[in-house]
Amino acid sequence: MSSKASQCESELNQLENSRKALEDQLKGTGATVRIKNGAVSVLLPGAILFDAGQTALRPQSKASLK
Repeated sequence: MSSKASQCESELNQLENSRKALEDQLKGTGATVRIKNGAVSVLLPGAILFDAGQTALRPQSKASLK
């Protein structure tokens, strides 16, 4: 395996490990953790952050954003 391929595989493994760790931390919140465009992204359902019809963050949502 070439050095470049080995480096890419190592970076992908690091991303996957980060994704799994975040997924474990956010288990039960309804959040989705995925790798997209070489980065880990977290998708939070609107219900976690806001009450229906409101624009202010729910007090509990601040913990989800930390």
